[in-house]
Amino acid sequence: MTAKEAPQSCKQLSKLGWQEVQAAYQRGEGSCAELAERFEVTPVSVQNRCKRGGWRKELVALDRVVGQIVTEDLAERGFGLAKRRQRFLERTMDESESWLDQIVEAKKLLGSEDIDGLRKLVSAWQVPVEVGRKAYGLNAEEKTANAQTLVSISMAPASVGEAGTAIRCQPIDA
Repeated sequence: MTAKEAPQSCKQLSKLGWQEVQAAYQRGEGSCAELAERFEVTPVSVQNRCKRGGWRKELVALDRVVGQIVTEDLAERGFGLAKRRQRFLERTMDESESWLDQIVEAKKLLGSEDIDGLRKLVSAWQVPVEVGRKAYGLNAEEKTANAQTLVSISMAPASVGEAGTAIRCQPIDA
């Protein structure tokens, strides 16, 4: 609708009609000019109603409230996720430490000449160590596919201070 056509083709809106225009404006269904055309009133009358009624201020205030609610909700969800992650990491570390304790006890039962037993022990040791490293975030470096892992096991009996042995083995994921 052009400005020249507006006076002849526009109608007067009732209070209820202006409430519909305001609701459409607040729902974002168009600009003042687009709503004027849709409701068959002049763009100037919609702009004037918008200014007098504070429609834009209401939208800004509503946007601020909604933004604050969303921000608080996201912060709360993020905090909840962080707490869950922390609990999971603590459980993972506790489990890893428990495995290591069991392996230390098993090591006490092995003799230094039991090479097959030592190899099995080293293999068992890798799982809790890897889980623990992941839980503590210590696996940042890239591993190569053919990397060798050296694990040193001290086989010193309580009464004798002998140095232990070292066994070369493949990483778990190789």
